[in-house]
Amino acid sequence: QLEGDEVISLVLSIADSDDSNATIGERNTIQIVLESEDVNTAPGISLIEDQQVLEDGVLRNVSFTISDDYTPLEDLVVRVSSDNPHLVSNFGSLVQRGDNPEDRSLSITPVKQAFGQALITVSVSDGQLTTSTTFVLEVIATDDSPVISEIPERISAIGQSVIVPFTIDDLDDGAEDLVVFISTQTTHYLSNGHLVISGWGKNRELIINRNGDAQGIGSFRLFVIDQDGLMASRDFEIDFGGAVEPPAINLSVVNAANVELTWEGDFRLFFTDALGKPFQEVIGAQSPYTAPMGQQGFYKLVR
Repeated sequence: QLEGDEVISLVLSIADSDDSNATIGERNTIQIVLESEDVNTAPGISLIEDQQVLEDGVLRNVSFTISDDYTPLEDLVVRVSSDNPHLVSNFGSLVQRGDNPEDRSLSITPVKQAFGQALITVSVSDGQLTTSTTFVLEVIATDDSPVISEIPERISAIGQSVIVPFTIDDLDDGAEDLVVFISTQTTHYLSNGHLVISGWGKNRELIINRNGDAQGIGSFRLFVIDQDGLMASRDFEIDFGGAVEPPAINLSVVNAANVELTWEGDFRLFFTDALGKPFQEVIGAQSPYTAPMGQQGFYKLVR
């Protein structure tokens, strides 16, 4: 079986033992061309359906197959190109071999923060002939959550005013459109102006203990929310110094079966049924907390 055209050379010669006095002229070599009826055909590639992926996501493991009657499959070269390099660059694609010689898989990483459509061309070549298939990749836009820069987890503002700068940003909304606020159970620090948010746009500040006369310790959570309701937050604690009153639990009877516990401040509730035993945290307990009357024991608050 021929693989393409082949050439055979025939050389005529007289053996040394020949005594016939025969002679050979100048044309003692002749070439015979054997022409194959087979023709090299282009390699094959299966169709790939249109694909979708979310913005900032990765399209993974899109399967397809390649074939060739003449060239070993491992020698075929697969290339991927995009007609929209602003969405899918020519360096954002990866083709991997599968378990079978003909199997291939394609992964594509679109450009960050980009969305839209790109026509993706996947081609296979044997070095002489090339076959291609195309599909549309749609990158669907998504809303990104806002971000807040780092804020120290514990801030000392004992007898002094402290300013803590921070930045906020959102890739989809302007920083000036973000809502910034503070949540705390020790709300008197906010109402008395001991903790104020200042600034505009990306650059903001926490102005703490402006007059230097605040006392105690407060726990706070800074929120940033965009127009679609996505949010980011940072937790921090401020030590204003001075005497700190121990937390108190107020108890009132709700009915014959339940009592209600209330307290002020950002504390966790712990319970034990007997002194001398370790206290266990009441997970998720917040003021006011309803406890069954039959649950006799002791409660305490821990920051």
